[in-house]
Amino acid sequence: MAIPEQLPQLVDSCAGRIVIDHGHFEVFDPLALPPEGTDLFALAEASPPSSSADGMAVILSPHQNNFDTSVTIEFWSARPDDDRDRWEQISENVLRVESGTLVIGSPGYDELAASAAPDTYILEVSGRGFVGYGWPGSTDPGDEWRLRLWPERTDTGGVRAPQRWHQPGVGAPVQVPFHSEVTSDSSTDATESTSWGFLPRTSPWDSVPAELYHVNGAVSLNEMVPDLIARLIRLPEDEQREIAWWCARRALELAGLHTEDYIITTLANVEAGAPPPKLDDLFEWLNKWLDETSLDEGSRALSPEATWTRRVLSPEQHPYASGEVSRPHFALPTIVTAANADPLHAAVETLSAACSTYSDHAPSLIEQLEAEFKLSQE
Repeated sequence: MAIPEQLPQLVDSCAGRIVIDHGHFEVFDPLALPPEGTDLFALAEASPPSSSADGMAVILSPHQNNFDTSVTIEFWSARPDDDRDRWEQISENVLRVESGTLVIGSPGYDELAASAAPDTYILEVSGRGFVGYGWPGSTDPGDEWRLRLWPERTDTGGVRAPQRWHQPGVGAPVQVPFHSEVTSDSSTDATESTSWGFLPRTSPWDSVPAELYHVNGAVSLNEMVPDLIARLIRLPEDEQREIAWWCARRALELAGLHTEDYIITTLANVEAGAPPPKLDDLFEWLNKWLDETSLDEGSRALSPEATWTRRVLSPEQHPYASGEVSRPHFALPTIVTAANADPLHAAVETLSAACSTYSDHAPSLIEQLEAEFKLSQE
């Protein structure tokens, strides 16, 4: 008599809400570090919508942001029933969890954590409710996500091919080739190593000082002004904090927000030690303000392709050269980042947000900063 095949069982589940920003989020073991020589974000762009290595996965989101994202996490005994027809974007990756905890979130924001038995899993990430690639028109466009995980050892079929969302009338962004250089004495084929998530060249994080590992904006600033980053690290904490608030003010001024009573009062309260407002509350105010305010094109314009296309920069360009951007949306979070408990993190993350607000003109902000705080290299 044949033994009936055991059906997959839902072992555990949890749900929560997170901020998704910068067009992607991460799923990872908090004790995991990316293997040397990986750039998971670049690999996800080269083979959308995801990539993974060891205990970390990067998932691309069609939306640039959603500051109130619904997320459900499910743990199964084996691969659950297929319901791909109910979701718009689906990806699968192998993920190793050793710490007993699984974390999901976007760099620089609060994260959602779930208990996870140490094991190697197949991670399925499904998303739906998308309105368009890039800026979705608001900070809470309504997309939702589900993560399902089951032990890899129970799955004889392995990881399945991804399903990308095709925006009606537009389609999906083209894949961004990953251009890497392989030295003549390398025994690793570039195409083969990229397909496995390993790159012949080092990750951008490898050149970032250890004090700033995983600080939002550290990679771009270190690429653009590594000497300035080194000087910021050596500054006293009170000066680092002063720089953070200076950057916040410059960004808010450029965005046309600095004369608003709400911004003036909020800045004064947070600088005096009050907890910063939630991003949801800030953007709720901003959306109302934008509805009531007439701004020039340079303050509000957004170039959609700049939000999801990895640009190939010429030597005179820099990581923040994104053309026209929605300055108020980039500037407003500086009120929160400048209040980070770590003064160095506050300075670096707020400077990066201010550079994003300045976009193509970020070098002029750097010049102002160096002159104001006498940071020019001797």
